[in-house]
Amino acid sequence: NSFSGRGLILVIGCFKDKDYKDMLSILAPVAEHIICVSAPTKRGLDKEKLAFFARVSTSAKVSVSSLGRECVDDILKYTALDDVVVICGSLSILKPMREAILSYGRE
Repeated sequence: NSFSGRGLILVIGCFKDKDYKDMLSILAPVAEHIICVSAPTKRGLDKEKLAFFARVSTSAKVSVSSLGRECVDDILKYTALDDVVVICGSLSILKPMREAILSYGRE
């Protein structure tokens, strides 16, 4: 990848009606670890199904998580201090992830 030796961790959640297979075929090969989440709407693709296609697209580690605190815990578990974390896929996962990141450690 182009992050100067830094690991790339993807947190990805998509809608069922989007081209998630193509998205993964582009993003997965540059990732060190992919954390799949379900987008929080009726249109959201199940995280297990997304993880299945991620595993087909890459030799990177692939795991599933729930949006929010659990996902932040997983990010911290799987990343080194200088790794890059990219939250991508559907915009619907950004708000719950942002809220979890900003409130992390305040509980």
